[in-house]
Amino acid sequence: MEATIDLKEFKKAIETIKPYLPKRSFLPILNNAFAEIHNNELTLTCYTLSRLIQVTTPIAHGIDGTCLIPVKEVSDIIKAIKQQGNIQILSKDRTIDLTVTGVTFALSTMAVDDYPLIPGINVFGGYVVESKQFIQAKNFVVEASGSGKFHDKILFDFAEDKLTLVGTDGNRLHAYTLLHDIAPSKQYVIPVEDFAKVNPIDQTIEFDFDAEKFYWSSGNCKGSIYLSDSTWPTWRSVIPNPCKDDCIITFNGKDAYGWIKSIASLCNDMYQTLLFSLTKDTITFSNYVDEIPSLITMSCSVKHPLKSRYGVNVDYLLYLMKTFSHKLDIRIRDNLYPIVVEHDDYLAVIMPIQVKDGD
Repeated sequence: MEATIDLKEFKKAIETIKPYLPKRSFLPILNNAFAEIHNNELTLTCYTLSRLIQVTTPIAHGIDGTCLIPVKEVSDIIKAIKQQGNIQILSKDRTIDLTVTGVTFALSTMAVDDYPLIPGINVFGGYVVESKQFIQAKNFVVEASGSGKFHDKILFDFAEDKLTLVGTDGNRLHAYTLLHDIAPSKQYVIPVEDFAKVNPIDQTIEFDFDAEKFYWSSGNCKGSIYLSDSTWPTWRSVIPNPCKDDCIITFNGKDAYGWIKSIASLCNDMYQTLLFSLTKDTITFSNYVDEIPSLITMSCSVKHPLKSRYGVNVDYLLYLMKTFSHKLDIRIRDNLYPIVVEHDDYLAVIMPIQVKDGD
């Protein structure tokens, strides 16, 4: 295989697929990208057996063929190159030569025939959303994921005429409504480790499903992820229905973030518990420690204040304040029920930490 390609475009292609490499693999060959020259295009494929990504970029000229490219080594080399222009790629036997401005880097590689069979990628007539919105949804639900039977998965829930993405670690749940006016009712479950790697490179991303995989495409990049065979419980059952006597707390998340972060640094490392108590127009935050606690009292709007203190994981609350930097509405039934925060297409549910009034 031989190709001459713009160095800037080659760098972009390598850096796009690099995050998809497995962190740990029992097959060293998977640390390589499968490179193919065909019809004056270079296609780089990274396949981990559970997820796949392909990037296609035009070349100046070349000879059709295939080879394996050691991605991490090549990435280190091209990052150090400051010149602009073209890079020549030449593969022969189990070596690959990269030549830039007369300097050649020779790398050992592996036999292309040993690379796993690459499955096809089909994205036809799927769902299209803006990349910015997709990334917001992805980051929000991945943040709440954990480990375990359901906690290391992301749910794509087509229900109630909406597509909602859901992630949970058992102590909190994040959901984001990505699409509205969607007719079919169905569910797909995707491993969070693989889903977290999906990063659209164009203004929009198109995605779809079949019985086995999640497919996506953005610009000159496309990929797939094998679905999990797990089934999810009814996640909406953990969300208390609104009640006229619910406590509603409204304050500015941006103003509260800095103050609560300073208290968070003093929280007990084991519990990371933040306590708060309410009046009709103030909220008082305190840390859960044996020593003299730190207190912060802020003005806010409170409907139906709680009669007892409420405990919550401080990191969970800080993340929401940072995400919703302006007006933040928190709904609580009592200290036995979870916190519910809804903002536009976002929904967060945080389980309470039980504390005694004497603590």
